[in-house]
Amino acid sequence: MTERSFANAFARLPADLPSGHLASAASCYSSDEHSDLPVFWCSDEPLKDAADWWRRLEAQRTETGLFPVLLAFYEDVWHPGEGPLDDSAFDVTDYFREEWERYLREKAEWDAAPPVEVPEDVMPWPDDPGPPFDVWPGLAAGSTPTCDVGEHAAAMVAELAQDGQPLHLALVPVERSADALLAISFRKSSNHVDLWELWAVIRSWEGRFGTRLIAVDGGTVHVSVAAPPRPEEANRLALEHYLLCPDNIEQDYIVFATYAERLVSAPRWSFWWD
Repeated sequence: MTERSFANAFARLPADLPSGHLASAASCYSSDEHSDLPVFWCSDEPLKDAADWWRRLEAQRTETGLFPVLLAFYEDVWHPGEGPLDDSAFDVTDYFREEWERYLREKAEWDAAPPVEVPEDVMPWPDDPGPPFDVWPGLAAGSTPTCDVGEHAAAMVAELAQDGQPLHLALVPVERSADALLAISFRKSSNHVDLWELWAVIRSWEGRFGTRLIAVDGGTVHVSVAAPPRPEEANRLALEHYLLCPDNIEQDYIVFATYAERLVSAPRWSFWWD
């Protein structure tokens, strides 16, 4: 998106929004050296009825051109964004294949290392044989949505809001929900995956599994899933999840096979990086 189009992006901002502001790099850094071009609109305070606002603004999205996204820990989440890039220049298959090869190298090192004695008062890691593949199996085949993508996303937003986390409402002028990660310049995954890699993967899932980015909660990204994987694709999709975000399995005391089984009926995915 060009500076001119960003400048015009908020021309159709609804007039009856709760108290809020347009966020820019200059407002983030309080510096004249950064652009004052607005990147997104955000409510000034967390909203108790954030899910209701999300549903209402989602219904207006084709008119306004603004994607609603919920933000928790707002000040800690966003930094000046880059704006949408061209994901055609990025090959998701190549990314996952490279991550698979890195996983194999690290696994060989772990297997060769002497066993570590676990103290009696520490819960041991579950015995997990890991992904059931000897070679890179390719990307998981997509599924057909079982419901309306937008309606399902709204239902998942309502479910997420019930957790009681204070949630700000953001409106982002992007063409696809995953592009909002670039607008807020989400950096919490950078210890394992670069922002533009994460963005491209979630864009790929939008096409294959009907996902929608619905919320960013500190270091956690939440997406709704309108087209869960078929059972025969669950292991390949679980491998994609693991290569993108190992903490989903390694830090949750769950074995790979169980994680894969749960994906078949999971209406929402969450990813966090420690």
